[in-house]
Amino acid sequence: MKNTLICLLLGLCSVVQAIQAKDLRGKVIAYSDKQPIVGAEVKVKGTEITTLTDVDGQFVLNDVPDDAKKIQIHFMGMEWRTVSIPKEGEIFVELQPEERRTTLFITAGITCANPKSTDEGFAKASGEIGYQAGFGVSIALSRLISLSPSINLSRQNAMWKARDENGEYVEMKMTPTYLTIPVMVDFKLWGSNNFKTMMRVGPYVGVGLQGKCKTDDMEVDLFKKIEGADKSLYKKVDAGLILGVGFVYKHLFFGADLQWAATPFYTDEQRDVDLNNLATVISLGYYF
Repeated sequence: MKNTLICLLLGLCSVVQAIQAKDLRGKVIAYSDKQPIVGAEVKVKGTEITTLTDVDGQFVLNDVPDDAKKIQIHFMGMEWRTVSIPKEGEIFVELQPEERRTTLFITAGITCANPKSTDEGFAKASGEIGYQAGFGVSIALSRLISLSPSINLSRQNAMWKARDENGEYVEMKMTPTYLTIPVMVDFKLWGSNNFKTMMRVGPYVGVGLQGKCKTDDMEVDLFKKIEGADKSLYKKVDAGLILGVGFVYKHLFFGADLQWAATPFYTDEQRDVDLNNLATVISLGYYF
């Protein structure tokens, strides 16, 4: 009698479990082109119930427990996805390309310096076109945030009109070249077809390599001490902040940055005048 009762209870549990189990159907496609993904692994989280998508990206999970909450989807080269199981209806999943942890990139473009003086009666400036080129590495902290240090060779030309000892304006062409090292934080917004927009911000440090100050009758090295003076015309080290926006389509990059120097590149203590630089950088690049 006892054995019969146990068998009945076990049978009842099996019936209840069969009633509570259900089949889940769904489809997995690529986010970029909306094409079905063949061979993606689909698994009920916390169980061994697993299947693969067919040639149409569709899948069926049989005998899924009623208390199962989520399924996990994975395909090589794509991000892992975990989605909730709906109370009814099929499951529709879009997979995006997996973000590489580190990506090398190169950039090249033009600069337009816009120096400012704390006393425009002492000096006025107008920016001229220069160039910038460099390389760096993008380190993905998450799908939405990357850290991107780089090294750039940056030429920031400018034309100055400064007063001499007689109070007359003298035109001077400045051609400083810096080695700049920015460390940018990129905030990414993903669009369709692997297109993404990046809002960029970060500090930079620049070291003056070479440059000239040219007038009608003289030429002076910007980063070397002037004869008879205890300092150079331009300070050797520059530091500040960069704000920008970038657009990436597959491997191609286009960006526009505003580079603000927090430290003056020239200081006249006697006249209490500082000269600061503000530059715009337009660049094209390639992510490998």
